[in-house]
Amino acid sequence: MHFALVLHIYQPPTQLPRWLKLITTQSYEKIVGLLEDYPRARLTINLNASLTEQLAHDGFTGLLGRIRALAERGQIEFTGSAAYHPILPHIPRREIARQINLNTSINQSYFGSAYQPRGFFPPELAYNDTVGEVLERLGFQWTLIDGTGIA
Repeated sequence: MHFALVLHIYQPPTQLPRWLKLITTQSYEKIVGLLEDYPRARLTINLNASLTEQLAHDGFTGLLGRIRALAERGQIEFTGSAAYHPILPHIPRREIARQINLNTSINQSYFGSAYQPRGFFPPELAYNDTVGEVLERLGFQWTLIDGTGIA
């Protein structure tokens, strides 16, 4: 039996620095520490580019480096997503692709070749045929969805 953990790590782009610090120290750093303590543990993480940028801006580059190291060791698999968390079925096809490509570009600038998502985490798990077509064209192999989020 295989058990997969997928974590959605997200803060809105407007998150206040004091809340980001609290959430990061009480949650994100602890998750990373557990993975470092248990090298056989693996999980999949959705880390939107907007949060990656916030973490870098607010002094958490060390945490980003630790996440990169875990991904390079194969303990973290990244999913793709949309950079600024738009609800994809409600925006034009061209903007869906732009948000996804921007997310990839920003995250690759921080995580290098360790950021190679095969799967996709749509914001709020909202999905429709247009989103699926864009994801297929961009080469994603799987998508996490919830039946209640299908538009």
